[in-house]
Amino acid sequence: MYRSILIPVDNSKNSKLAEDIGVELARAFGSKITAFHVYSGKFHEFRFRVLEDYLPENYKKEDVLEYQRKIHAVLISRGLELISYAYMRKLREKCQKYGIKYEEKIVDGKNSDKIIEEARNHDLTVIGAQGLGNVNGSLRLGSNSRRVLRHVNKDILIVKSHPSFKKIFVCIDGSRYSYEALKKAVKIAKVFNSKLKLLSCYDPVLHRTVFSSLVNVLSEEEGKLFRFKEQEKLHNEIIDRGLERLYEGYLEKGLEIVREHGLKADAELLSGKPYQEICKKAVEEGPNLIVLSRFGMHRGKYAEIGSNAENIAELANTNVLIVSSKEENAVEKADAAEQQKEEKIVWSESAKKRLERIPPFARPMAMLAIERYAREKGYKVITPEVIEEAKKRFGM
Repeated sequence: MYRSILIPVDNSKNSKLAEDIGVELARAFGSKITAFHVYSGKFHEFRFRVLEDYLPENYKKEDVLEYQRKIHAVLISRGLELISYAYMRKLREKCQKYGIKYEEKIVDGKNSDKIIEEARNHDLTVIGAQGLGNVNGSLRLGSNSRRVLRHVNKDILIVKSHPSFKKIFVCIDGSRYSYEALKKAVKIAKVFNSKLKLLSCYDPVLHRTVFSSLVNVLSEEEGKLFRFKEQEKLHNEIIDRGLERLYEGYLEKGLEIVREHGLKADAELLSGKPYQEICKKAVEEGPNLIVLSRFGMHRGKYAEIGSNAENIAELANTNVLIVSSKEENAVEKADAAEQQKEEKIVWSESAKKRLERIPPFARPMAMLAIERYAREKGYKVITPEVIEEAKKRFGM
């Protein structure tokens, strides 16, 4: 699954944990490991020149100053290189012990920039959530990890805890991206004999919040025109229940994928803000890894990463694997093909007449739910009988 794994190394606690996880994955999948360290020689040289005006007087003579510059440059460049190789010693020894293909790269420059440039050449980057500047007790991402997460469109494993794959959470939202992430989680689970649990989360509060906000915006006349009370009832009694059933369907599809690979999994439907509920569930049940896709159902045109993916990587109390689509264009083409399929669903004349019984303001949502049901069942033509089945399915 992973031919090439990049591990940025800085001798921090999380970096050492990342080394351990990277080695376990490399052993399991026959991957090559590239150890990578960035040092700041040029930055130190710049800082030294800035400080020259503040040196003691006896160091400010030009010949003395030039000599100190040369000495400092040599000590910094050689010293930082020696430190870099020392950082990599344990990882080097582990790879030698297990016969893992191994390479070391040391570069001078801006840490996050260099890691991002290098990470784009590898299938997976395993990086500590925080580096040497970590804040004790904080789960938040360090600046370098956050930049790598946002700007590297390859799989990224954010490391926060000890290496183990005993229990894996997989986040499902019905998008093709999330099912790709599930397939990778299944491969990991097979190799490490992990226990899998699929989680899906819908947000019933959003619609209620929107409608509550309308109370102070719409005038009485506008409220009647908008048919506020009827719209609110539609959302509270139908849409929320329909969302619940819809996400249950996403979980069932995920379970089918797991079964196709000869494994079993638990599944649980959550309600609320997805990233909050998933992080809360992680605290309650203690998974060793959370796997989710970089983007979800509502991918934005200019998004670098989905908001739930970024928030879970930031706030979860355990390791998080963010899976990027190998070929996002292919996924988008598949979505377009799916949309073309959707256009082929036909409504019979009797079904159209039946649809006219539904209030006009609710009709588009009802059509969407019924067509979704028809696709799930493989129906090409929607008849009154299909409408009745859909009503029972969504509790209409």
